[in-house]
Amino acid sequence: MTQSASDSPQLSLLQHLCDSIDRHADQLVEFRRELHRYPEVSGQEYDTTQRIVDRLVQAGITPNISPSERGVVCDLISDASRESSGQGLLLRADMDALPINDQKEEIYRSQNAGFMHACGHDAHTAMLYGAALAIHETQQQVPTYFTRPLRIAFQPAEEICEGAQQMIREGVTEGIEAALALHVDPSQPFGFIGYRHGLLTAICDELRIDVQGKGGHGARPHLTCDPIFATTQFIQSAYSQIPRALNAQSPHVLSFCQVQSGHSANAVPEAAHIRGTLRTLDVDEREKAIRQLTALCASVGEQTGCKLTLRTGIHAPAVKNDPNLTNVIVQAANDLLPKDQVYSIQRPSMGGEDFAYFGTQCLTSMVRVGCRPPHVPALDLHSPEFDIDERILPLGAKLLAWASLRWMRLAKAGEASL
Repeated sequence: MTQSASDSPQLSLLQHLCDSIDRHADQLVEFRRELHRYPEVSGQEYDTTQRIVDRLVQAGITPNISPSERGVVCDLISDASRESSGQGLLLRADMDALPINDQKEEIYRSQNAGFMHACGHDAHTAMLYGAALAIHETQQQVPTYFTRPLRIAFQPAEEICEGAQQMIREGVTEGIEAALALHVDPSQPFGFIGYRHGLLTAICDELRIDVQGKGGHGARPHLTCDPIFATTQFIQSAYSQIPRALNAQSPHVLSFCQVQSGHSANAVPEAAHIRGTLRTLDVDEREKAIRQLTALCASVGEQTGCKLTLRTGIHAPAVKNDPNLTNVIVQAANDLLPKDQVYSIQRPSMGGEDFAYFGTQCLTSMVRVGCRPPHVPALDLHSPEFDIDERILPLGAKLLAWASLRWMRLAKAGEASL
């Protein structure tokens, strides 16, 4: 903890939070490892939900399980003044894993074959749990400071961009003015916090192209409409034409990552299926790209005699960080770390994040927490060997808890309109 806090009551409150989290640091590591051993993918987070509930109940915190039985919401502070109605703060962590086989040799490696926490959602959950413990304990010691409603949400199904929308339908953002979240960043070591005003992530669309042809013998392709030929034509044309059709000054990424077709070396198949993603930072450029891809389907179909149909699947809007809300997190980070370790992210990520859906309901801000373990090469998110420096668990908990109380202080003093 640095000494940049502005007054002794504030330093005292920060010390309360930090002491509480430090007392529970081993528990946070234990909880994260438990989640890492038993990962559950999107749509299957039933045991994960129960593990979170059990921990909260043991701490004296009342949890509410989502109607789907996947996801947990707690109102840590719900009895704030009537004047604060509609001015609540939401802290959110995601909790789902990925269908990736864990290749680490650590004692806490995944015990569920084919699944692992390769995106750090186990760490996000442990950090939010730690923040909840500290806020709960500190509220009992200095209750007059807690002047705004404070809600926490452990969200399922982030990886398939469904969980945030599910929780919004269930009312998690009712009465909420702002939402905060953290995300681990394996490109940075422990002790570094990255923030960005405005766009943080891209608009992300899953693309599905079905190619219907006419099968036949590989010796007589002239009697067929070859969907593999149409597929190669489409992919090559899309890679060459889309960058020429979109604004070169607006970042965009088109990637086709899955092609499925055929069962035999000597038979032209009936159909092929292409899957990929389109990532853009501008809504108009996204719509233009979809129109161009649709037109290309028709053009390639005319050339090859096949029928190409484009559908969009999983979609996430862009995360847009509110500048005032982000500044609250930056100030909190500066109270916890040397200022040269709190840095501005220069460019948006082209990755997707369904935390963006909360931004359709309230102000939002997400920051990056460096997690690269010491003395190991940087491993990107979704790597089968992904791991974290577990010292980030108490740090992330402190950042969430202290940013929450800084936000309450500003709201109470009228120093910022969030």
